[in-house]
Amino acid sequence: MRPTVRVSGRDRLLDAVMALSAAALGIATVFSSPPVMPSSKVMLIVNVVLAGALLLRRRAPLALLWIAAVATVVIFTVDQAAPGVLIAHGPGLDAGSTIPPITPFAAYTALAQGGRRRAAPPVALLILFAAAPWESISLHRLIPSLSQAAVFVAGPALLGMYVYARQRLLRSLIERADRAERERHLLAERARAEERARLAADMHDIVSHRVTLMVLQAGALRVTADNERIRAAAESLRTTGCQALEELHDMIGLLRATATPGEGGCRRDGETEDVNEDASDGGDGSGDDEGGRASQDRERPIPVPDVRPLIAESESVGVPIELVEEGDAGLASQVVARTAYRVVQEALTNARKHAPGAKVRVLLRHRRQWVDVSVRNTEPTCPGDAELVATGGGMGLIGLRRRVELVGGTLRNGPTSDGGYEVEASLPTWGSLGEWSEAQGAAGET
Repeated sequence: MRPTVRVSGRDRLLDAVMALSAAALGIATVFSSPPVMPSSKVMLIVNVVLAGALLLRRRAPLALLWIAAVATVVIFTVDQAAPGVLIAHGPGLDAGSTIPPITPFAAYTALAQGGRRRAAPPVALLILFAAAPWESISLHRLIPSLSQAAVFVAGPALLGMYVYARQRLLRSLIERADRAERERHLLAERARAEERARLAADMHDIVSHRVTLMVLQAGALRVTADNERIRAAAESLRTTGCQALEELHDMIGLLRATATPGEGGCRRDGETEDVNEDASDGGDGSGDDEGGRASQDRERPIPVPDVRPLIAESESVGVPIELVEEGDAGLASQVVARTAYRVVQEALTNARKHAPGAKVRVLLRHRRQWVDVSVRNTEPTCPGDAELVATGGGMGLIGLRRRVELVGGTLRNGPTSDGGYEVEASLPTWGSLGEWSEAQGAAGET
């Protein structure tokens, strides 16, 4: 379907000027060919009518070119059959006398509109009749005939092709500039979305974990304290902590909602940059290191982080925990090591919130190229803190599953047969077999 052509006032004025020019050229052609006969009025009318067709050149450029070609054939045929009816001179007409004055305008318009293949037959036909090789027997007549064909048909057609190619180039450059601007905006929006996702992950992994621990410690102080003022202060601290967790949960949900991947795509909620994870795991978090040095630090393998500080924190609020390690701990990529740490951290936080009084067993099993992490708690022996439980939204395990899947691992979680709950993750120590091979090669070189 051909797109609708919008013609501006300036374009209409230009079309009118072309039509008047073609009409004037047609009138001049008729009256400049002596002798002027009464039959010349027919050719005059034909030229004026054809000139009027130029007003539609933008809407039907190819049809206008065919009209010029057909008119040329008709004029030539009539003049050959009945000399003097349309053209004043007889059988010895000039090479270009049968070419209508609209021909150069029609050839230019059709080629400038991009119809090169469909315009080729009428252009070739017009060039043939303009050159009239059947009459150019001698060289002194062939050169003017070819010149006339070049000026009236070939020249305007080539000019139209040039204009079309230039317009295409300009459109292409404008589209590229627009595309680059759109991509710049999309990249900026993606960077903002990724930053929101990182903030949400860090807030959940670090702040939420610490605040939950603070609430549990305040609850334990409320139960064990002998002084009524201390118990009241501990209860106030616990209530404030629960409110803070609820507000923190709402803020994390808002950040994750605004960081949802769009058409351009962005990092998922659970995925975080290594440098941010370094800071959350106790590093100095400095971002002023040189790029190459920071990249080398991220690629350097590290042992699986020690989870005993996490266990000590939970034991400080009365959660009995058993730590079991199987196999020899080896090195792992930093992202996998931190993911294993996050699995234990999230599972212990959930056990403290949802299973008060339960016993917890943390299992770290080190295998070749894999590390298994399992955190299992027994059935809770006392009811949980309703305010503390209400602060959760289930997003912790969702983000944790995404973390594990991003490094090529698997996460399983659910209730156990004895009424407890278990979170189990299997992580490849190097993220992928290719990463393992590269690490082995680097180890062999050192």
